[in-house]
Amino acid sequence: MISNDDRNTLDELLDDEIINTFKLGKDQVYETERIIFGDYFNGIDSEVRPYVWIKDLKDMVKKIEGYLEDYNSG
Repeated sequence: MISNDDRNTLDELLDDEIINTFKLGKDQVYETERIIFGDYFNGIDSEVRPYVWIKDLKDMVKKIEGYLEDYNSG
């Protein structure tokens, strides 16, 4: 990115992806500190594993720690 035109073009491309790919509004994405998607909330052995927006990091950590405990005990 060497000019404001370049930065504006990138912003427009990112905004289009946010709306069209993730079906989110720009305000939903830009108001957060970080954006994390994961496919493990329905279970890691589930046949259907859609990517979902993970809004609660504490929930994510609990879920991953649970999977790790299961893995280590097996």
